[in-house]
Amino acid sequence: VVVAILVVALCCVWGYARVNNQDPAAGTHYEPDRSSGESNLNYYLGWISDSARLFNADTIDTMARENLTLDNTYGSLVAVKTVSYLNGRDIQSYAEETALDIGLDRRDMLLFLDSNSKSWYVTYGADLVTYVESSAELPNLFRTHLGAAFWEEGNADKAILDLFDALDDWYEENIPPLEKDNLRFLPARSISVTSAELVTA
Repeated sequence: VVVAILVVALCCVWGYARVNNQDPAAGTHYEPDRSSGESNLNYYLGWISDSARLFNADTIDTMARENLTLDNTYGSLVAVKTVSYLNGRDIQSYAEETALDIGLDRRDMLLFLDSNSKSWYVTYGADLVTYVESSAELPNLFRTHLGAAFWEEGNADKAILDLFDALDDWYEENIPPLEKDNLRFLPARSISVTSAELVTA
């Protein structure tokens, strides 16, 4: 009996030590690999910032899962930031500054929405310029799904998920799956939009 108890105790100590050795060192910052899958869904939730409270929790979760898939397939994601006011700033500079602040890669996009002015702005990395400018398809996707109806009460959740579905199709048709690089986001040309009009910068 004593031997059995000792064996069990030693196994517990050994297992505990192995688990501790696999954890990041105490006090160090640990950021999961973008492509490591479901266990790192929280990483993709971090790319959705809904300060204006346009979306419910299920919608945010679905957008994060869509980004996980896009990132694993194309090395690209669509960050979303909503605000309830621009605080006197113009939406273009606010969006582009946000894109730099959050560290988007050259193949990523940022969708920036202001609930007060009911306007939005999309900026994207330099590696997407060729694909975006080859046709008006991508600007039209945003204009279609983020029109006046998007801002009506109760419509934002379905509209944004429909947009992500359309973006998934756009990626499949236009972006070849590529090995991700580690280059930082660089500002490029952008799509500037309000609910009434589309302007390509």
